[in-house]
Amino acid sequence: GGAAPSGAAGASAASGRILVPAEAFDPDGFDGEVLLQPLDEPKMTRQTSGTSSSSSPSRRTGAQVTERTYLKVAVSCPDRATFPVAAADAEGEFTLAFSSPPLGLDLDTLDEKYARVLRVLDGGKVSNHNKLAPPELQMKESDFICAANNAYGSDIVATIKGGGPLVLALRRSRVATVVLEPKGRSLGMDLTFESEKSVTNDILVRKLIKGGVAAVSGKVFQGDRIFAVPGAPEGSSVDKLLEALQKCKDEPKIEIKIMRAAPNVSSGPVDVSVLTSFAKDDHGMLPQPAEPRAKTAVVQVFVRSQPYGGSDKSISGHRYDSVPIANGLIRSGMSCQLLHYFHKEHAQFIDVCRGFQALLIRIVPGQLRADGGDPTKLDAALRTLRRGGVMVWPSPEVVEHMGAKESLVRASSLSFGLEGTAAYSSEAELAAGLRRTVAFQPRVVKQNRGAGGEGVWVVRLKEGNYCKALGERCCSDDEVLLVSEVSNGREEEHSFAQFVEFCVKGKTEKAGTWATKSEGKYLEGGREAGGRLVDQRFLP
Repeated sequence: GGAAPSGAAGASAASGRILVPAEAFDPDGFDGEVLLQPLDEPKMTRQTSGTSSSSSPSRRTGAQVTERTYLKVAVSCPDRATFPVAAADAEGEFTLAFSSPPLGLDLDTLDEKYARVLRVLDGGKVSNHNKLAPPELQMKESDFICAANNAYGSDIVATIKGGGPLVLALRRSRVATVVLEPKGRSLGMDLTFESEKSVTNDILVRKLIKGGVAAVSGKVFQGDRIFAVPGAPEGSSVDKLLEALQKCKDEPKIEIKIMRAAPNVSSGPVDVSVLTSFAKDDHGMLPQPAEPRAKTAVVQVFVRSQPYGGSDKSISGHRYDSVPIANGLIRSGMSCQLLHYFHKEHAQFIDVCRGFQALLIRIVPGQLRADGGDPTKLDAALRTLRRGGVMVWPSPEVVEHMGAKESLVRASSLSFGLEGTAAYSSEAELAAGLRRTVAFQPRVVKQNRGAGGEGVWVVRLKEGNYCKALGERCCSDDEVLLVSEVSNGREEEHSFAQFVEFCVKGKTEKAGTWATKSEGKYLEGGREAGGRLVDQRFLP
């Protein structure tokens, strides 16, 4: 076969042959990248003025670039669907996809944050993938699985074992030598290890004790794995490592060797290792300054039940504007880390945030509620941080006083506003107001604080029997509406009463069956907590 890389003008076609060994086939077929072997020439070259779609490393030789070319090949067995291929690697982070388990992996699940690959078993799906994948996309021993589909932490292994298609986010391991100065003081590390000590020859740092030598150094983090210390070189048993660590506390200076998942740009300078990392990567972010003028963070929320974490997120798990915002701050000399607030780690999160000078809050209350969190609880904690000297932009008070979508109501009588715009803070207000407006013309009903079109609904009458003047008639409870959420464009049919019920109380039995991922309950918490809906005329 032949392959012609798609690229800029000047990129030459590459011709060659491929061979896919039988043992590389999965029961569902084969889908992967296969090295293209040249037909006649020992190598394929292209002029440096062109560009190639190949993701493989290149070697510069004079005025030409010599590179390996990989062809994407998909072969589907009868009555089977092919499975996705691997995504491109970057800075120790990459993604692999498989049709279903078993993958043929031995995993270390001691860490509640990541699952570490101990062994890739011969004949398994991962082993077969590795035989044909380029080196940068092969899963290797000591790689860390950071996420399986949208599952993180202790849910990773259960998801892998659960069956069905799997998309794994992985990070390479990194080894570091850390110098500590105990001088008779406790190292301050809560350590643990596999009960079967023969499984691994390292010790996991489960927690750092405040004020301990390790925590004060800023060089050891939760989740690090210690595999060599003075008196116990690499390969020593767990018992010998523990014994040597006990003796180290009286030394003036010691060197320990640790293994950890490859850090991303958001891993520092403030230590956030106690928090769950929901991002697949930090692609596009600039390096953090060595000596930042100030330490800042962009705070987001990841909805685990929604693709990519919400409609305002890219495939990385970050909001579309998060990386550009961070880069702007980094260019100005400040550090900026991208974080996700997870309600189950509320106390740890607030404690970590005390290490920053400023926080940029980019959280949609509806998304936080959809993931099980409480916006009111978070707002209260942010107020506490402000009183402690951490700048919070925007603060809960500013958001409340600005009124978010309230400005649309206040501007409705101005030349640039939409006449007839209304706002509702209670079920009675919503039912009475929308009954009149949607009987007159198609409407847009939107939650007070939102992004990415979530909680923004285009509402129409199915029969199209609009009245000629506002107030001439009102919708009945059983009148059928066509409603579509802007975030996905999917249209649904519901009665007027069901729509109001959904907006106020969510997916109750009275609200009927809803296909949307949104949870409704837009008035929750009342006006003080941002629970408000705005009703505007629809402009096609």
